Amino acid sequence: MPDTTALSVSLLANGDETDVRLERTVAAIDWNALASLACSLHAATSSRWGNQLSGGYNVVRFLHLDDANHTVVVARVPYRPDDGWTREYIEAFAPQMSSEVAVMRYVMARTSIPVPRVIHHCIEADGGGVGSPYIMMTKVDGVPLSSIWDDMEDAKREIVLRMVVDILLELASHRFDKIGTIFQRESDDATKQEWYVALTVGSPHDTSIFKDISSRTFTSAVDYWTAYANANLETIRDTNFGSDSKIYSYGHAWFMRSIIPALYDPSLDATGFPICPGDFHSQNIMIIDSDTSPRIAAVIDWELSSPHATSSFAQYPLFIVDHPAWEDGKMITHYANEMFVTKRHLMCLCERLR
Repeated sequence: MPDTTALSVSLLANGDETDVRLERTVAAIDWNALASLACSLHAATSSRWGNQLSGGYNVVRFLHLDDANHTVVVARVPYRPDDGWTREYIEAFAPQMSSEVAVMRYVMARTSIPVPRVIHHCIEADGGGVGSPYIMMTKVDGVPLSSIWDDMEDAKREIVLRMVVDILLELASHRFDKIGTIFQRESDDATKQEWYVALTVGSPHDTSIFKDISSRTFTSAVDYWTAYANANLETIRDTNFGSDSKIYSYGHAWFMRSIIPALYDPSLDATGFPICPGDFHSQNIMIIDSDTSPRIAAVIDWELSSPHATSSFAQYPLFIVDHPAWEDGKMITHYANEMFVTKRHLMCLCERLR
């Protein structure tokens, strides 16, 4: 097993030394304990830690096992909070991780959408001796679509977009009876897996608006958005005292609330509420064979995915919509103009496939 001190040094030698969250998290984790657990689950005699990645919320490490299949385990550890894993913080965070695992297992069991397999996870504050909650999952092949999309030929983009649309259509076909958060009931019988929807789970960093609507589930999208709008009005009312723009913000929010019942079509949700991916961005779509016939190898990062209103689900993939760097809605480079032509073509294709 690798030395923990050496691991800490190597983790911080990847250009992330200024990120105090990474440093704090690395120091708190017993990487040997995590590696030992992975070895025991795979009957591996030894292991070695490989590359590490760090994003906005997590540290990800790749563990190479010395087993018959040369398994590579992905260990994902959330950044340690400033005050540590307090009871209040873990109570807010644990359901979020439990739901992510439940969604991944649901998608793997009930759809043809490729996702990483969850090997093991722990939502306890100390991770059962590891020092943090964590998820261990299988490594998937490929590269993020975001790293190759801009340079892909249009014909290959169409291939990828067709697969993206197929994934979205399949997710849209899986409906739940309420807006909320998906969880899985524990069962020793793998043939009797059962999922259910409970109270909405948000991030521990959520604003008061999300906290206000997390106290119940919703069987009506109109009720959900009305509750959301009311919470937004209360937030505007109770903050920014003395601000000149407060009255205009409140008036705008009040107007938006008033038109919800007239604009929303309840028939969209007649068959239930689809699973809305929480982060269906191109960096989470893994592509293989990009030089020949590109295929989606997996969709990763299902955090904060949940049943939601059909209107929220029905959106174009973000990588074919207007870029926020465009000034006043105008394209700023010749390259952007070329991309606009491609984007229009792909959006038309997307419409035909829906």
